[in-house]
Amino acid sequence: NGEFVVPQGGHINASGYFPVPINSQAGLAVDCQTWGMTVLGQPRLDKHFGAGTAYNIWQTTKKYAGFYKGTVIAGVGYTDLTNWNTSQPVPRNNIWSAEWTFGAINMAQVLSQQYADAGDSEKAQDLLNDAQ
Repeated sequence: NGEFVVPQGGHINASGYFPVPINSQAGLAVDCQTWGMTVLGQPRLDKHFGAGTAYNIWQTTKKYAGFYKGTVIAGVGYTDLTNWNTSQPVPRNNIWSAEWTFGAINMAQVLSQQYADAGDSEKAQDLLNDAQ
């Protein structure tokens, strides 16, 4: 579907690497996104996978696992909440994880500074707003 995430696992055999898909049988591990991007960082992700990759991974994470108060992100859950009947994300995630939210805040602050250092003030400010 064109959306990128940090894989939560998969397997490697002689045929290659097979990541866990985001679908009705497997989900998105939010901490893989937040800690993965905190450690790998915007410079590395954007260099190897294209400009804006780190930012776009966060946008995908928010879409599938964000916990919102109105239209403002107020945290994250553990994973995406997929409707088993349609394989589509549930429009409102009703699970909030303090631990994984604080990881997301840390990631947003780190990426905000890295995008600012790279001269992308728009992404930097958006990430900083999400960290509030």
